[in-house]
Parts: sequence; structure tokens; C-alpha cells
Amino acid sequence: MTAAVRKPGSCITTAHFGMPSQQPPYVRHHCLQRRKETLTHSVVPRPSLVSKQRRADCSALSSASPRLSSDGGGGAGDIPDLPLTADDEPDDDSKAETESILAKDGTTFEELPHDLQDALKRGIMSAAELRQWLALAAKPILGALSRWFPAFRDRIMGNPRFLLVLAIEEVIGCTAKTIAEYQARGKDFWKEIDFVLSDLSLEVIGDFAIIWLLSPKKSFSRAPQGGLSHFAAGLPGHTLQIGAFPLQYRLGSLLLRAAQFFAVGCFASVVGHSLTILLAEKRRAKLEHIRALKQKEGAPKLLAALPLDEEPEKELAPVARNSICWGIFMATSANLRYQLLSGFDERYMAKLVPNRALNTGLTALMRFTNTLVGSAQWIHVARGLGLQ
Repeated sequence: MTAAVRKPGSCITTAHFGMPSQQPPYVRHHCLQRRKETLTHSVVPRPSLVSKQRRADCSALSSASPRLSSDGGGGAGDIPDLPLTADDEPDDDSKAETESILAKDGTTFEELPHDLQDALKRGIMSAAELRQWLALAAKPILGALSRWFPAFRDRIMGNPRFLLVLAIEEVIGCTAKTIAEYQARGKDFWKEIDFVLSDLSLEVIGDFAIIWLLSPKKSFSRAPQGGLSHFAAGLPGHTLQIGAFPLQYRLGSLLLRAAQFFAVGCFASVVGHSLTILLAEKRRAKLEHIRALKQKEGAPKLLAALPLDEEPEKELAPVARNSICWGIFMATSANLRYQLLSGFDERYMAKLVPNRALNTGLTALMRFTNTLVGSAQWIHVARGLGLQ
């Protein structure tokens, strides 16, 4: 049942009273110019793509509002829910387009993820976004990961270069880390390979976390309504992101990333140094086994020629202390460096280097330099604190 309620000089608003339906209906609001006109409207029970006018209104509001995606993507879930009016409600053409896209792909509405179903019902998912999801879902590995992990799907859809940037950052990070380790350790590089592997594991985990946290995303979930979650949902991906963000939102982004990087740094350090301890114990056991065999009478000459490091073994750094120090380093040095790098890349790179190939090459060079500086800086900081 649908009823129209109106006060003098105001809008007539249709209300829906308990109609059973498998899909939540759209409730349409109509502002009437004539005071004595009374209308009753039917609900629209099936999902459809949002009209062009509504998408334009949402885009205009989202560009002027600080409520963008928390990872800098300006996700669809952060666009304000505008009331559907008689002029901009989904029309028959958009409904037919929705059904045509799904039918052409051989997919039913019920097979879509629940948040995408809700996004279609709320009219915040465009035809291009629906096609993008169907194309992603058709890929064997990426499609499965996108269904199992909505956060992964949001980043793939919000940033098509996510996997490419992640691969570049990992290759650059590991290469720069190895070069910095070799320059700092010199002839002791192979003797201290356990420390090298430990630092490389930190690099792999840290680079993944940085790209994950700073990557744009396209979220179709409903935004939190209040509290810290509501505030965090409106933060920019990085402090210098383009947009009409108030100062407190930019400072909040800097502090939030610092807290996240600290947590990631501590976790990565625990994993990395636990691996170091495991490798060191295996090497120590192997050396003890060689010593025992050499002391036996009649040991083969080949066995006697096995290398045996007689130098005193170096004491490994405490895991807890090293983890806390690495977390602080991530929250300060890494956070500030990547914030500046992301801001410069977004604000100036496209203007200074419009050529895509040159832009990509210069971006890779900047990230390589940033990683090399950070790796060398950490080695000297760790030695200064007596961690290595």
C-alpha cells in the first residue's frame, strides 16, 4: 500500500507500508508546485541502473564533499543517497539495459554479490561498472579472489593498475633492498645472509601493505552512519589527495596511516625475525653436525674439506624490540615518504609528463629512489640503535 502525505507548502512524499517483496522497493519523492495537487505513486520493485541525471547529481555532490573513499578511490558507496524523483528515477531504458547486460553474460541478478545487488537497487551502480564486474568475475583466479574478498575486488575495480603497481613496487623494493644490504654489509653480505633474508621479508610484507592501504578503491557498500567509522570513511587516501577535504580530514588521514603502518610494521617484523631465528637455528645445527663428523676417526677427506665458519656467531636482535622499532620507522619515515610521493604523483605527474610510457618510467624511477633511500636509512637506524 502506498500513501501520499503532505503539509501545506511542502512536498508530497509517498510512503510504503509493509508490502511483501523479495527486493526492497524504491520510495519515490515528488515535489509538487501546485498546493492542491495530490498524487499516489506505485513502487518500483526491480533493480535497475541509475539514470544519467542522477549519476551527474551524485558526481557533483561527491566532488564537493569530503566523503570520499577512505583509500582515495571515491567509492560508489560513499556517494550520498539522493531521493529518486519523477525526473531522474531509473527509466525503462536503464531497466532494459540492466537485464540485457545480465542476460548477455548469462548471469542472473541473484548470482551477483549481495552488496552489488544492493547497489543496483539503490541506483548507484552504472552500466560500465556492472560490465566491469562481470568481466572481472569471468577471470579464473581474479574472479574467485574477487568473490571471496570484496576488499580485493574494490581495489581491482577502483584501480585497474593495482596488480601492476603492486608487482612493480615489490620488484623495486626487493632489488633496492638487496643493493642497500650489499653496500652496507660489504664482504660480510653472505655471512650475514640471515639478516638479509629477514629484511627482505619485511620489505615484501611492508610494500604489499603500503600499496594496499594507499590504493584507490571502488566500494558499493553502505557507508557507516556515525562514530569513528563514519569519520574514517571520509578520510582521503593520502594527506595531499586532490579534493575539498577539510584540514582535520587531511591530518586524520596522516595519523590513521601512521597507526596502520605501525601495526603492519610490527607484524612484519615479527614474521621476518621469526624466519631469521629459524634459519639461524638450522645453520647452527648444520655446523654442529659437521664438527661432530670431523672429530670421528676415519672421516673421509671430502668431509674434512667441508667449510666450517669458526667465527663467533652473532647474537640475533630481540624480536620484540626490533618489531617496535620497525613499526615506529614505518609510521614515521615510510609514512611521510609515501605520503609525499603519492601527493606529487597525483598532483603533478600527469601535468609534467603527459606521455603514459614516460610517466610510468619516471614513476618507477621515483619509487626506486624512495625505496633505496628508505632501505639504507633503516640499516643505519638499526645499527645506531644496536639492533644489528
